[in-house]
Amino acid sequence: MNRLAFLLLTLLPGLASAEGLLPENFGDPENQTYAYVLYSLKHLGNVAIQIVFAVALVFLILTGYRMITSLGNDKAVQQSKMSILYIIIGILVVIGAYVIVNTLGQQILR
Repeated sequence: MNRLAFLLLTLLPGLASAEGLLPENFGDPENQTYAYVLYSLKHLGNVAIQIVFAVALVFLILTGYRMITSLGNDKAVQQSKMSILYIIIGILVVIGAYVIVNTLGQQILR
């Protein structure tokens, strides 16, 4: 329970700073355009990227811990190395997807 409370308290400043994420007239139906939808999706993508990187960091730490505590067991060390490789490949795929989507989004909004 204490971990959950700590997690919620660490997320609280992010909620307080969420006010500036959307443009001023976002809820006004008269001023809604396709650009607002893309703007919202861009911010949603940025949040998703941050979550993916946080999860990847946690998995890297856990895998490193598993590698250190394997006590020389070759099979466990090899599995840890493969897990680290897969985590890095996943991060590179996410970065590539972000670059592609960001580039296409800039081309569409012109």
